Amino acid sequence: MSDLHLLSEKLNNREIQLLDLLRQYPLRIDQGIWILSEPPKNLVENATNNVYTINLKALSTLEEKGLTEKQNNEIHLNHLGQKVAEYLQKVASHPQEKHNKQSTRQELSNAKLVKSNEMLELYRQGLSYREIGNQYKITRERVRQILDFNPAFHEYLIEREQAQKQAKAQAQKEQSEKKRQQQLAKSIIALYPERVAELWDYEKNAALSPEEVGAGSTLLSPWFKCPIDGHSWQKRPNYLTTSWSRGASGCPKCAGRKKKPESIVQNTD
Repeated sequence: MSDLHLLSEKLNNREIQLLDLLRQYPLRIDQGIWILSEPPKNLVENATNNVYTINLKALSTLEEKGLTEKQNNEIHLNHLGQKVAEYLQKVASHPQEKHNKQSTRQELSNAKLVKSNEMLELYRQGLSYREIGNQYKITRERVRQILDFNPAFHEYLIEREQAQKQAKAQAQKEQSEKKRQQQLAKSIIALYPERVAELWDYEKNAALSPEEVGAGSTLLSPWFKCPIDGHSWQKRPNYLTTSWSRGASGCPKCAGRKKKPESIVQNTD
C-alpha cells in the first residue's frame, strides 16, 4: 500500500473535495472562500456560518498535513498535495475500483460515524476525552481523532461557543443593570425626590441626570435653581443634602436673606 494511498485515507470527504478543487484552481480567503477561476466564484456564497467555518477548518487541516501552501495570499497545492490530488483523480477514473473502494470506505466511515456519535453524546453530557476513552478502552488522543472525524462534533463546538458568548453577554448585561440599579438606589433623586424635582437645574446640568449623581457624592457639583427667585448655584451633593435634612433648600442667596438675631448688649452702668 503506497504512502499516497495511506495519506489519502486520512482525508475526509470535504478535504478531498477541496483538494480536487485546488488541483484545478487556487483559492483565496477574503470575506468568503474564492475560487480563482475566470471569473472568480465564492465557494460559500449564501452558505451558513457553520458551513463557512467547516470549510476553513478543512483548508487548515490540508495545510497542517503538508498538502497546501500560501503564495501571495492565495492557497495552492504544494508538490505533495499535487501528487495526492492526482492519485485520487486516478483512483476515481477506474469505476469498478472506485466503487469497491467507496463501498469499503463507506462501510468503515459509517461504523466510525456511529461510534463517533456515541462519543459525541457522552461529550455533550460533560465527559472529558479521557473519561470517554476509559469507557472504550482507548487513549484520549484516539477519542479526539474519532470526534474530529464527525462534522456534527464541529457543529456542536461552534454552537457551544456561540451559546457561551451569548451567556457571557447576558451575564454582563445583567451585572451592568444590577450595578445601575444599585447606583440609582443611592442617587440624589431616589433619596430626595421632592427636593430634586423642586431645585434641580435641568438647563445648566444639560446631559447630567440626577439619577447619575449619588446623594453623598463629593466629586460632582451640579447646578441647583431656587424656585423663589430663579437664582442658580453649584453645590456638592454631600453638603447640600445636609441642608435638606435640616429642612433648608440650600440656596445661599435665600440663606443670606435670613438675618441673624442681634446680640443684646447689657447696660452695666
